[in-house]
Amino acid sequence: MSFAGMVNNYPWTGSDAYFYTSDSWTQIVYNQVWNDAASANIPFKAKANAIKIAFDLGKFPGVYYVDLNSINIVDLDAPAKPVNLVENGTFDNYEAGSDPYPDWNSWGGTADRKHEISAGGEGCNGGKALIVHSKGTAVNYRVQAKTDMIKSLIPGHEYHVEAKIRCTVNAGSVRIQFQGGKKEATLLNASRVGLSWTTVSYDFTAENANTSLLFDLGEISADYYIDEVLIYDKTAAARRPEK
Repeated sequence: MSFAGMVNNYPWTGSDAYFYTSDSWTQIVYNQVWNDAASANIPFKAKANAIKIAFDLGKFPGVYYVDLNSINIVDLDAPAKPVNLVENGTFDNYEAGSDPYPDWNSWGGTADRKHEISAGGEGCNGGKALIVHSKGTAVNYRVQAKTDMIKSLIPGHEYHVEAKIRCTVNAGSVRIQFQGGKKEATLLNASRVGLSWTTVSYDFTAENANTSLLFDLGEISADYYIDEVLIYDKTAAARRPEK
């Protein structure tokens, strides 16, 4: 591999120049300090706002398979990502049409099937999503989708919660609440969602050690698509020591 826009666009010398592949998948990783003839120990770092990657495949003839979805560029100097308290906030690992219970549950929807995993390509970024079939009752909490968090909320801590949501009508309704612990916590003001993906988000201070996140979907009849669910502790993230 070679690059454009890096401190060293050719981070290899001698035997480091090639990764040998076979008929099995091989993971290729550049993440160390490399030497070159011009200057020793040039770190593998970007020097521009954008970089380009080239796969140099001319050494041996053959057909090379590159899994484009597996390409990751990670800023090792960036602060660590906050921990998402929702373990299954995306749905690509489920089979289309399957029931994601017990990771996710729902109730109060249509009588035949209350929730399922969408087909591939119907998620927010081309993957899959959770579909909740809501038969509207004019009451938000009469139809709910629920997941348990990996940790309970810490009273007094500030949190950020968000999800990508769309539905099959122009003016659907979504409200977020938390349950478990001593008391339910409802984030007021239902958000309106429609045919296009909408980011529903709130920042709030936890009052109780709630353990479960719920989406209230009972006000308007529709099929609701939910994806990229995220909750993180802003207070804990702010306290994380820098490198």
